[in-house]
Amino acid sequence: MHYHTPPYDTGKVKIGLMYNGRPSTMTRDEELIQAALLGIRPDWCYFIESAMIYVAVVFTLVSTIFFLLAKD
Repeated sequence: MHYHTPPYDTGKVKIGLMYNGRPSTMTRDEELIQAALLGIRPDWCYFIESAMIYVAVVFTLVSTIFFLLAKD
């Protein structure tokens, strides 16, 4: 197979001398790194954040109830 096309020679300039073809597609790791650098958060991150807020609110309510019951 021929991977590299020969450059077109105009006499002074060789057009396409450094052309290597299309870049390969990004892997999943490369996409995650690029998303992190651009500040794009994955969908599962929002789910974890909401679950943590839910647990914090439930813990606060339960501890407040126990505190008020123990106060009497």
